[in-house]
Amino acid sequence: MDLQKSFDELLDQLRTKCVSSHSAMLKKLLDDMHEAAKDKELNYVPLLDITPFYPEEEYITRAARIHAGHVRRMREKDELLKKKDEQIKYLLEQLYKQAQP
Repeated sequence: MDLQKSFDELLDQLRTKCVSSHSAMLKKLLDDMHEAAKDKELNYVPLLDITPFYPEEEYITRAARIHAGHVRRMREKDELLKKKDEQIKYLLEQLYKQAQP
């Protein structure tokens, strides 16, 4: 039960951090937009609409990047295991040859 409680607390902390990070990012973006509007002497003030944490296309590309990283790491581990397997086979063959009269 303590593990579930700890996990729930961790999720709450993560949610809080994500929301505060997103809020800071949106505030900076809005400030930059207002500054640009002042520089261009626009007669209106840009506003932010309600936005998701990331644009939808970034969700897709981010997931694709994560997946590609996992695939790459799995491929590297597979190659390493194949090399070790070949080394073991070679050593066993050498040992077998030495053991025969």
